Formats: sequence, C-alpha cells, structure tokens
Amino acid sequence: MPWVENFQHLFKESGSEPQTLISEALDLKGDLFFNGDGNVAGTIKGSMQSDFHVTIDEAARINGPCHAGNLHVSGRIDGDVRSREHIRLSPAAYVRGDLNAATLEITPAADFQGALKIGISDSA
Repeated sequence: MPWVENFQHLFKESGSEPQTLISEALDLKGDLFFNGDGNVAGTIKGSMQSDFHVTIDEAARINGPCHAGNLHVSGRIDGDVRSREHIRLSPAAYVRGDLNAATLEITPAADFQGALKIGISDSA
C-alpha cells in the first residue's frame, strides 16, 4: 500500500501499519469508531474511538472526546481524552480536556489544560 509508506514513522511505537487513516484533506462530522491501529491527520467534529493504538498527527483537529487503547497526540484535541493503557502528548500537542489513562507522558512544550486521572483507567 503506497499511502502507508508516507505514514510509517507514525507507527513505530505500535509496530504495525495503520488499518485506518483519516487524511489531512478529510473533514468528518459525527462519531467515528474504528478497529485496528489508526492515524488521524484530518478534522473530526465528534467523538473518536478505537480499542487499539491511535496517532493524532500534528495536522489533526478533533472537537470531541477521544478514547483509544493507546494514544499518541501531536495535534489539537478539544475534548476529554481516555486511554486504557498509555497517552503520550508530544511537544506539538494541544489538548483542552481531561486526561484519563493507566500511564501518561507529557513532553516539554506540550500544551495541556484539564484534569488528570492516572493509574487504573476506566475502559476506553
């Protein structure tokens, strides 16, 4: 799949290719649920949910809650973020909402405002 080659760097943490890709050109309105690892580079106005590893690219804009097994955030999320396992906010991340995860990593320069709930997480 040639389009996967452009996004391989985003999936090194999970060790798998994306099964779902929301490209930067896509603007979705509504709730999104997908199976398997995914990459979001577009805009979602609504909730996003997956039981697997999801990368929110720098170009991504999500206005609604995000739930995933593992979540790597480099884009903008206006909504609560929940992960069964791990959330990582990269330096480019911008999050306005509460974070809930078993483990959390916030890198320097990440922009976060909200409450934290760390430890045993509610299911994603």
